[in-house]
Amino acid sequence: MPVLLLRHAVALPRDAWSGDDADRPLSDRGRRQAEALVSDLRRLIVSRALSSPTVRCLETLAPLAAQLGLDLEQVDDLAEGNGRPATDLVLSLIGEPRHVVLCTHGDVIAEVLNALEKEGADLGTEDHCQKGSIWLLDRQASGRLQGSYLPPPA
Repeated sequence: MPVLLLRHAVALPRDAWSGDDADRPLSDRGRRQAEALVSDLRRLIVSRALSSPTVRCLETLAPLAAQLGLDLEQVDDLAEGNGRPATDLVLSLIGEPRHVVLCTHGDVIAEVLNALEKEGADLGTEDHCQKGSIWLLDRQASGRLQGSYLPPPA
């Protein structure tokens, strides 16, 4: 089954937040995106929800985890700047019997996708990583990794 690599929804702008960046929450638009992800993803058989420990990532996955009755696992490997550990995590989860959703940051997703592409993954022609978007990453019968991009909810 695919790994769902989710970029957190729209957060308050960095320059509008005076606290620690890890505590920066979603904006109103981001909360709407997080709620919309529930309807987009609840039809899948999601067995785990893993998140960067930042508030914006946790808030993005919280509605889905609550709807599905899943524990929301905080994983340091998904924090900003952790592209290599996140890549290793993604590769270890691909092929699990159910979908696993991982919520992280744009820099991490870019590094994961770059690493997978260097290993021969077919990521198509999409070069997007919008806030609230998802990359579905899976292994084909041939063993080759494949990715497809789902744009964010409105």
